[in-house]
Amino acid sequence: EPSDLVGLAWMTDDTGTHLSQQSYVEKHLRLISTDKLNLTSLSKPSSIVQGSELYNLFRSALGKLIWLEKTRHEFSFDISILASRVKLLCITDILYINDVISAIVSTKTYALFLPAIALQPGETLELLGVCDASLAGRSDESSQGARAIGVTNSDTDVFAPVDVVSRKVRRRGSSSFDVEMLTLVDTCDMILILRLMFEEIM
Repeated sequence: EPSDLVGLAWMTDDTGTHLSQQSYVEKHLRLISTDKLNLTSLSKPSSIVQGSELYNLFRSALGKLIWLEKTRHEFSFDISILASRVKLLCITDILYINDVISAIVSTKTYALFLPAIALQPGETLELLGVCDASLAGRSDESSQGARAIGVTNSDTDVFAPVDVVSRKVRRRGSSSFDVEMLTLVDTCDMILILRLMFEEIM
């Protein structure tokens, strides 16, 4: 039977572990109503002012999406872009977050699968990282970086993700090479941290 804690259910069998947030989606995720809004008056950046009801609804929905990102990595980019729009909110952002919510609700049964990795005598776990970046790929012309780090071993194509991130590159680069190298350095740093953690517990 699955165990459920703060909206995160998990179940483990011989093949691996399944992580699901279906119950959280069903209980908490709701579209922001636009039926009574004057869309024209809210079309300019920052037209939804901080402290307004619509602003608070957006912030609340965004917080829920950030929690769901733990098992729905495919929406990490969208959530990152939505978070960057908080100070520039307009009706386009409301429609955008509603699209993301609709997509998650329609696929609420999806779960994150962490496959079990069977080690043979003499084999060791390996950490594998994949990363990429996009120069000036965000609405504020800053760059977006992403990484996925997982556990595997050299004799299998099984990959169990333990760290998946899509976010703004913290430093500004002047070329694609710059932002890709910055993202690569972040990825290597996290791999070293994870390696130390695994060495402590194994």
